[in-house]
Amino acid sequence: MLINNAGVFNSPINQTSEGFQHELVVNYFGPVFLTNLLLKREIGLKKVVNVTSSLAKYGSFFFDDLKGLQMEKKVRYRNSKLALTAFTNKIIEEYKDKDVEFMAVHPGLVVTKLGRNILPNWFSWVEIIILPLLLLLAKLPIEGAQSILYCIAEDCSSGYYGDSRRKEWPQFCDNKEAINKLYKETISLLSNF
Repeated sequence: MLINNAGVFNSPINQTSEGFQHELVVNYFGPVFLTNLLLKREIGLKKVVNVTSSLAKYGSFFFDDLKGLQMEKKVRYRNSKLALTAFTNKIIEEYKDKDVEFMAVHPGLVVTKLGRNILPNWFSWVEIIILPLLLLLAKLPIEGAQSILYCIAEDCSSGYYGDSRRKEWPQFCDNKEAINKLYKETISLLSNF
């Protein structure tokens, strides 16, 4: 089993030594690379859970800047999560005749350190005001993990999940032409490593 749960939001690191935007590497390229590496090694991988975000529905495909170096900071997270969701949707199709399940899971709004880079350190007093409000709307980490645990523990089939149940794929997953193009260009880009 593989759970791709790494995530970065508003990363202060701009570019990796390989020439990729850091946030896209952690949120998208890393999970795609690791998943494909393990699938090629045929180690008996039976389940892949990609942790995505409901913010992906606000993202867009980024073919003209696949490495993300020109991408605005405010759209990196949602675009990277759109790409990971689209990848999961595509790889289900690619491996439909294999004995492996792929899930894209969005845990919902969860109170974690994911947004720690949004405000500068001297703005920490804002957390004192916002945190109680956020706690009313957001899930605690253990609650956010429930959908991921559901996909691990239950006999879930490939698909899109949230709130510990199967859901409809986001609308952008209807754009098979864009998903196929992103998949092909991503695999080509990562083949250099």
